[in-house]
Amino acid sequence: MLKDIKVKKILFATDFLESSRLAFDYATAIAHFFKATLVMLNVIELSQAGMEAEIETRSPCMTRLDTQKRLDALAAGARANGVVTETHVKDGVPWECILGAVASCQADMLVLGVHGIHRGLSHLLIGSNAERILMSATCPTLTVGAHALAGVELGFHPKEILYYSDLSPAPAAAAPYALWFGKLSTVPRRTSPE
Repeated sequence: MLKDIKVKKILFATDFLESSRLAFDYATAIAHFFKATLVMLNVIELSQAGMEAEIETRSPCMTRLDTQKRLDALAAGARANGVVTETHVKDGVPWECILGAVASCQADMLVLGVHGIHRGLSHLLIGSNAERILMSATCPTLTVGAHALAGVELGFHPKEILYYSDLSPAPAAAAPYALWFGKLSTVPRRTSPE
């Protein structure tokens, strides 16, 4: 099973909140393990005034520049650990842009933080963007909550994987990935000559 699943590109979507910072640690560790490229994405929703300012000045607005600077700082941390990274700032609705990026970069895995901001009963657990992404993602998706262990080491191995299914076809298709991820705990840790 482990030999059959290849991870060459991991898309890490961030909103720069604490749960995203924790998810970054996991995305970096997984990318390092598989020697995969870590594609880092932040989606901005510019106001009409911001869009008009960019058009008129033909230069990026402060929001875009600040977002790129923050992504570059995160990427530098991953690169210092030997992980190849790309950074992208996209305009639009977060869940739509993230799902579009999964397709356009041909991600083998998506990693994102969930913070569970409560926006009514229908989004009580994980938030509307994360819910829409989880329901529509075409690749395995790892979500990291705000209470996850921080400071994950590059050689981490998960000890337990929680796989939830209502036994319908869609969750059943995810079972091999959960089993595969769980088997990582039995793979000997790599020692790299770096």
